[in-house]
Amino acid sequence: MEETIAEGKRVQPPSFLSQCPPRFDVKAKDLSDYTQNLISFLKHEIHEFRINIRSKICTFANVVLPLAQIENHIKGNVQWITLFQSVSPNESLRKTSTQCAIEVDKLHLSLFQDVEIFGAIDAVHQARNTEEPYLDEESFRLLDRYYALFEENGLTLKAEQQDLFKLLSAKVIEYRTKFFENLATRPPNVIKDVNELHGLSEQTLSMFKQDGFASTSCSIVLNRPSMTSILTDCTNEETRREICLAGQCIHPENVSLFREIIQLRDEAARLLGFKSFADKGMRQKLIGSPESALKLLHNLEQSLKDTIQSDIETLSKMKAGRIHLWDFDYYHNILLKEKYQVDHHTISEYFPADYTLRSMLDIFEELFGLKISKMGSRDIANVWHPDVEPFIVYDATDNEAQIGYLYFDLYPRAGKYNHAANFNIRPSYIDESGQRIMPATALVCNITQSANRQPALLMHREVTSIFHELGHAIHDLLGRSKYALFHGHRVVQDFVEAPSQLLEYWCWTTEALQRLSCHYSYLSPSFKEQYLQSKISSSSVTAVQPPMRLTETAVARLVASKGVNQGILTARQLAFSLFDLRIYHPASHDELIGLNLDRTFNSLFEEKTLMKGPGNYDYGHLYATSSHWIWGQESNYYSYLYTRILAADIWHTHFLSNPMNRNAGLKYRDLILSKGGNQDEMKSLIELLGRKPNLEAFFLYDLRIKKSQVGIVYGQA
Repeated sequence: MEETIAEGKRVQPPSFLSQCPPRFDVKAKDLSDYTQNLISFLKHEIHEFRINIRSKICTFANVVLPLAQIENHIKGNVQWITLFQSVSPNESLRKTSTQCAIEVDKLHLSLFQDVEIFGAIDAVHQARNTEEPYLDEESFRLLDRYYALFEENGLTLKAEQQDLFKLLSAKVIEYRTKFFENLATRPPNVIKDVNELHGLSEQTLSMFKQDGFASTSCSIVLNRPSMTSILTDCTNEETRREICLAGQCIHPENVSLFREIIQLRDEAARLLGFKSFADKGMRQKLIGSPESALKLLHNLEQSLKDTIQSDIETLSKMKAGRIHLWDFDYYHNILLKEKYQVDHHTISEYFPADYTLRSMLDIFEELFGLKISKMGSRDIANVWHPDVEPFIVYDATDNEAQIGYLYFDLYPRAGKYNHAANFNIRPSYIDESGQRIMPATALVCNITQSANRQPALLMHREVTSIFHELGHAIHDLLGRSKYALFHGHRVVQDFVEAPSQLLEYWCWTTEALQRLSCHYSYLSPSFKEQYLQSKISSSSVTAVQPPMRLTETAVARLVASKGVNQGILTARQLAFSLFDLRIYHPASHDELIGLNLDRTFNSLFEEKTLMKGPGNYDYGHLYATSSHWIWGQESNYYSYLYTRILAADIWHTHFLSNPMNRNAGLKYRDLILSKGGNQDEMKSLIELLGRKPNLEAFFLYDLRIKKSQVGIVYGQA
């Protein structure tokens, strides 16, 4: 590395991101130049750092803190660089973003593959209990994390093994990048005649009708919103079947990349002396080991068997036949309408996107002591697309001190990430001068826009999903760690979803649903007239404007429907979790090489959910159409269920009796959200709950399984 670093004058750090708010008016060349400037700056800092550790005694102040400051610069910039890959409307900028992110990631990886730096960290680590008694918990945690990173990067291996390990790691990064580039491409479309789409609303059909096609032809892009519409509403089973199976076959080029990545990770983990990739990763998680995760999943599976069977029997009676993969959403929706009088399309009229999202922010303001205001300037430099809405976030508990930036990117467009997610743009941390860097974070969604002059309307599941993703954003905004490594949602992997899953509970309470709702006909006189005219044209009955808010009766029916098919829905998560452990905790490397991924995934899904596929297990590769098992939840998918257990415990202990309890919200903010990963997460949970978390609330209230119905004890989670 040293040969590439120029001696002499220190390179100035880049400025785009250091401004408040960050700037986004960049072109591909701007981003490339920015990245090269950042890398030059970092290389100079690393060069100086290496000189210092050769000439000074190895202490936290001389070794760990300077390394943390270098890493703060990396983590403080790379998320902004990477953002454009997922949201920029410019293809050239997206590609440049991908390449720039690779270069920064490689530099970051090289830090934790450096033998000399590891020697200094090792010396401090060995003396951690005797020479560094003045360190706080976050600093001790940082030292331990750095040591583990060096260890996991092969620095305890012999020289020839280190070379092999570096090669394996570099290939994982290369293949992972290609995998994500493929996911970012527009999925294919399926052409269907309008007569094959009975059951879809005129509004939905209007989205599928495009210029250049026959008047009766519809072009259905195989993205999640479009497929969900078909699978939920289309009465034609053959159409549902075609769309369902086609959606599992997109991005075929990712199948070989997926296989390469999981095999490389397994080989690298075994080279380090671990039993598997999962064994390596779980030693630092709350669950502790793959065996503990498998035990939890087994207990859930055994406890849910009767519930899953009952759910399937109910749906089978409705269909008068076997339930297939493409049937669930359709008959689930019918069940909600017929038994619970829940019509999600009618309910969606009460959730116009702009109104509901602003109401979400109002709830967060009240609950967590915040003030969230639209950014005064709509200068194009402040956003990456004209549709993006920027906000400034203030701390209402501290004289409205500014604490960060929040961005809403709500609507689909070509080249944009096609699911819902929260993207951290800049983490918070304390810089070299002792100043706190303000975080910036973005809510990225793909809300369906109306084609008939209505406002965009949210299905209740979208309301819940957005509330969840905003939970990650609030975690980012409220984080108060010293080091970027621990900022906000950067907690251990099997805790990261708990704060957001907790927030989903608000979307099932009367008070929150009424606050989030406003029938779109009340937003303007023109919307009222449009609504009334639509009712007059479709019925001979005199049109009447509906209530402004969801009524208590409507809310009660919606809330009562929460438990519908929870057995099957939880079984889906079980199947995904077991697949995750099958590929990341195989008995041997040879077993992994011989694993038929399509058959393994599809058979697990059918076996656990009791839903039937097309007759064989070779019909698709759903696992390769999502990022989950490659980057984000690799060897961690069980955590979606594990964190639901934790979230249920927090909800029923602190918020069930009064969801808008500000004191409870501020306590939760202080003990969980502000901590980020700067202290042991189980310690934070115990401080909040007054005890270790347990399974009782999840089983009893969420799954509605009583102690007498299960063969396990409501023990610790």
